[in-house]
Amino acid sequence: MHIAILGRQPALSVAELERLYGTHAVRWFSEQAALVDSPNFNFEILGGSQKAGKVIFELNHHNWLTASRKIVQYYTGKWQAREHKITLGISVYGFNIPPRDVQKTGLIIKKKLRETNTSLRLIPNA
Repeated sequence: MHIAILGRQPALSVAELERLYGTHAVRWFSEQAALVDSPNFNFEILGGSQKAGKVIFELNHHNWLTASRKIVQYYTGKWQAREHKITLGISVYGFNIPPRDVQKTGLIIKKKLRETNTSLRLIPNA
């Protein structure tokens, strides 16, 4: 499953996704995002979406602290002891939090990975 961050005209962006992947594979996630359940998802061919990413997990509540802990736990487990440098950028939608809180989550991941000799390049959240 993938999530697409919709463009300036969200309804048009969703129409494009439905045309490409079928109405059965696309559902609104929020006013600015849609979920696409297709193994053939290809962001490169989309004109109406700004960003896209793979859905790793879903949370049933809107608590940033809980989400942050889950993100740290998932990625430190997945990336520990990697031999190559990892580049990570975190974007957050649907939470009313300052960018420094998002950046703090990335810094926690970076610190924990450093303990396992894994190098992480964190892209600042503007």
